[in-house]
Amino acid sequence: EMLRFCIINCENSKKWSPISFGDMFRQSLQQTSREESWDVVNIAEGEILPSAEYMLETYKGIVITGSHFNVRDGLAFISGSKVPLLPWFNSLCELIQQIFKEGKPNLYGGCFG
Repeated sequence: EMLRFCIINCENSKKWSPISFGDMFRQSLQQTSREESWDVVNIAEGEILPSAEYMLETYKGIVITGSHFNVRDGLAFISGSKVPLLPWFNSLCELIQQIFKEGKPNLYGGCFG
């Protein structure tokens, strides 16, 4: 059975060009000694994160890359209202909460900020 993994790329800085931050993680982690598949979801570039249900059923492990964004960048308080500054932040938090609740799949999260 092929092992499936997902890298959620939360970095959109061009300083890593010509390779993306997500691809750097994939190249570092991928093992050629076993059958495995690595998907990269570039949420900081506007790609939509699949549903938590799909992610939990599909992947053996999930890697959340680090980011130059700070976790406080997720929401800002403007005139007393919460305004999302990072449109992908809430779905990422919901996925992390669901993984914690279910106890799977394996999760690694890099540093923000």
